[in-house]
Order: sequence, then structure tokens, then C-alpha cells
Amino acid sequence: MSENNILTTIFFRKSKSLKVLLVTVVIAIVVFLTVILIVVSYNAAYTAVENSYINQIKNINDGLNFTMKSYFEQQMQIADLYGSKNSVRDAILSGDYSKVTKEMQSFLKKHSEKYENI
Repeated sequence: MSENNILTTIFFRKSKSLKVLLVTVVIAIVVFLTVILIVVSYNAAYTAVENSYINQIKNINDGLNFTMKSYFEQQMQIADLYGSKNSVRDAILSGDYSKVTKEMQSFLKKHSEKYENI
């Protein structure tokens, strides 16, 4: 006897009704399909959450990148502005900063929120 015949024989001995056999097969199919649905739903939800998280990280990175570039460009403009002034160049060359100290102090007071640690 083959293995399928043995299993069929054992199964039919325990349940002699065709209704029981059909109900058991239907329940097994429903359970199997439910498990497949749960697994597919979980994978879809997990992928969606993961993609959303990665998208948010990219958005934060882009925002920080833009902020850092803007800040750097602004600092370069300020440095160019003060570097082009004759009074600042003369003070650097002579080592006498008394002429530009008041100008720098007023600049720091005006922009104290940016340069609070200076």
C-alpha cells in the first residue's frame, strides 16, 4: 500500500462521514489562506513602514544639507565683506585691532543668536 492510501484509510476510519471530511478540508484551506494573507499583509505593512522611515531620514538629511550650505555660504559672504574692508586689512597687517574692535562688537551684538559662544 502506498503512503497516500494508508493516510486515506486511517482518515476514513476515524471519520466515516463525508460531511466531516469536507468540513475538515474546507477548514484546512481557510486556515492556510488566512496564514498566507497574514504573512503577505505583514510583509506589505513592514515594507511600507520601512520605506516611510527611509523617506523621512532622506528628508531630514536634505533639510540639514540645505541648512548647512546656506549657513556656510552666509559665513563666506560675511568673511568676504569684512575681508574687503581696508580698515580690517590694515588692522590685521599692523596687529592693532582697536580700530575694528567696536565694529566687530556691534556685529556680534546684532547677530548674538548665531555667535553666542564667541
